Amino acid sequence: MQSAAAVNGDLNYIRRVTLNVSVVVAIADGVLQLGTPLLAGAPTPGMQVSPLLGFCDREGASFFQEWSALFVLEGEQGDRVLVHYPRLQAMQGSAEALDSLSVPLERIRLAGAFRALPVKDTNDGETVVCFRSYLPAALREI
Repeated sequence: MQSAAAVNGDLNYIRRVTLNVSVVVAIADGVLQLGTPLLAGAPTPGMQVSPLLGFCDREGASFFQEWSALFVLEGEQGDRVLVHYPRLQAMQGSAEALDSLSVPLERIRLAGAFRALPVKDTNDGETVVCFRSYLPAALREI
């Protein structure tokens, strides 16, 4: 998919781009009973099923899974700073950490470390690792 317009309204987009899988344990009257809930939640009406006979993932080889990230920093007057990293490579396995706050509050946060990888900016051909944007708030005080 090359644009947001191509994704909008595509009922099968999540199914195609994620590992939203489960094992079918029974079929009764055309209804599939799954062994576990789907990670992306209940399917919407009109979604389709793709049979998956096998899956191969490389562990410890030359395959490096890549991510991207968009950080949004909110200003006090409604303005925003956006920092976009189009290519990130995990430097460690995924983990969760428990942050203790004042009793009885607790929260779980995902802990990760990433290496920013360069990309070629299609606007001018320069090699960059992130893009920063500033969006002022409407009717912001000056």
